[in-house]
Amino acid sequence: MANAVNNLLGLGLAPRVAPGAPRAHPAPAPSPRCSFKPTQRCSPRRAAVVVASAAPGSSAAALQPSAPHVQLATARLPADVDVATFNRHLYQWAATLTTNGRNLPFSLPLKADPRDDGFQISLLRVAEGGDVVSVADIVASVEASEAGAGNVLFVRFYEGNGAAAVGLGGGKDRPTEQRLQTLLDGLVDVPLIMQTMPEAIKKAVVYAR
Repeated sequence: MANAVNNLLGLGLAPRVAPGAPRAHPAPAPSPRCSFKPTQRCSPRRAAVVVASAAPGSSAAALQPSAPHVQLATARLPADVDVATFNRHLYQWAATLTTNGRNLPFSLPLKADPRDDGFQISLLRVAEGGDVVSVADIVASVEASEAGAGNVLFVRFYEGNGAAAVGLGGGKDRPTEQRLQTLLDGLVDVPLIMQTMPEAIKKAVVYAR
């Protein structure tokens, strides 16, 4: 069983997406393995920024792929994975990150929330007046491939609704691509989260088969 678990994950590079270019979900060839592909090895300075129009009034809790984001990674799931079970176990991993400070000493407080299609991790700061705001959100969602190649886990990075208020990423007058990239470059917790995600995905796949 240990060898089977170790073989579930194939590391590689996801293709870059040019800012403003039309996006389509990847359509990898069918395979029984779970293939996790960090975008440019999840290096914040080399990740691909994707800019689209966000829906009016959208909030961090309702972030959608159409909102401006940086795509951090993708993972193609085996066909026999129960998506609901997979999402539940992956959320449990995300929730553990927010409470296990001895093993993962994050610089910012984290908050994990379940979503119908996955989970969301918010990185928090205290703004003026004492309000706790999200400065960035990592959203993982399982989506059906548009080419019919099965389910794909997308991991995306969004600007939090409180980033500008605490001076992160720059003012709203800056181009969206620059704000996102500056914000991502300055958050040391994001690479740490992404480094621990492949093992969590492997375990979630095992539980969900």
